[in-house]
Amino acid sequence: MKGRISLLLLIQCACLLAQAQLHAPKMSYNLGEVSWHSTKTQAVELQNKTRQPLTLTAVLTDCGCTTAEWQQGQVVAPGQKATVCLNFNAELLGHFRKAARIYTQGAKGEGMTEVWLEGVVVSALTDYSVEYPYNVGEGVYLTTGTVEFDDVADGGRPQQTIGIANGTKKPYTPTLMHLPKWLTATCQPATLRAGQTGTLTLTADAAQVGRYGLTQTSIYVSRHLGDHVGKDNDVQVSLTLVPHADTSPAALAAAPRAQLDSVVVLQRKNNKKNAKQTGEVVLTNTGSSTLEVNRLQVYNAGLRVSLSQSSIKPGETAILSVSRQGGDSQVKGRQRILLITNDPRRPKITIDVKVPEALP
Repeated sequence: MKGRISLLLLIQCACLLAQAQLHAPKMSYNLGEVSWHSTKTQAVELQNKTRQPLTLTAVLTDCGCTTAEWQQGQVVAPGQKATVCLNFNAELLGHFRKAARIYTQGAKGEGMTEVWLEGVVVSALTDYSVEYPYNVGEGVYLTTGTVEFDDVADGGRPQQTIGIANGTKKPYTPTLMHLPKWLTATCQPATLRAGQTGTLTLTADAAQVGRYGLTQTSIYVSRHLGDHVGKDNDVQVSLTLVPHADTSPAALAAAPRAQLDSVVVLQRKNNKKNAKQTGEVVLTNTGSSTLEVNRLQVYNAGLRVSLSQSSIKPGETAILSVSRQGGDSQVKGRQRILLITNDPRRPKITIDVKVPEALP
């Protein structure tokens, strides 16, 4: 009898140790309809709700159709979060329910968090609006209408992917028009059957860009032979090329250092609906040599910016002024300003612009 009690106590202790783990907001993630021969990714954000640091040691899935992307050996402090991306490869039709077990190691032992992916693999999607919300017309759908290549180094060849779905009843061969010389595109598969989904892969060649800073362009999805270009089938592409920076201790000690707020808030001149909105931020050089602002650009056409001086000596400041017209319809989405500098710590600086809410 005592032996049985001791065994139960050992099991209870093991269960208590297993509770020293990362916490997932939910145990099961419903992926809904997943197109056959496609991959669906679910990001799982986990939080350390214990009082001890936890180290990610392993992520195990119960079959080869599910793979995980995570940072092995990542230490998650109490209260902090980590992200594990689970990729489900839809190779078999029908309903699925797959488990992933995330293991951690803490001062009190090993812990494990289990999450599930579920859904149904279909030969043809019945509703494209959830997975492919960007409708370019004529039965062609994309996962997004914007692509950003951020922090691209000299000589880099980064890639970005866009999901594409053929919602028509006949085969469709995707083609992208007006590609700049620094951008190439491929589609896998090259031709989509009726109802089939695929992937457009965009590859940027930094060596062909030619200048540091922001480069923006529009490319267009051709839906049929001889198709036109317009706002209904355009994809906006941006690339930010940053210079190589020497971050050795000696270089940093002799370098300039840019210091400024990361947000500028615009204020109205008056209460009129179309009143001009202005704001400014102070750029200070706290380093040991002259700070050079090599490029000053905006991500949004409706913003106007100016800098009082582009060469700033140690201890000096410059005023970055920002404005927009209240009724300017070109300002959409996130508003940002870009600076390219010779500060090796911050060769690329982005500043968010907060625009006042629209007046009734």
